[in-house]
Amino acid sequence: MGDKVTDTKVVELSDEDKALLATAKDGKIEYKGKKFAVADVVSSMEYLTNARAQLQTEVQQLKDAAGKAPVKDTP
Repeated sequence: MGDKVTDTKVVELSDEDKALLATAKDGKIEYKGKKFAVADVVSSMEYLTNARAQLQTEVQQLKDAAGKAPVKDTP
């Protein structure tokens, strides 16, 4: 019997990620000559997607803060 899924999360995958997952055979994905478990690949994709979203949020916060910072005149 397979692993029971206890927590799920919807993650939008890029077209490149979807194409990679479409190549899966027997629960494995081959990438650059190496085989990886689909579950590991999906977990990594989820982590990277979440990290990318967090970085985008932080960059926007920095941009917002920079726009509010006082501007010093330089001679």
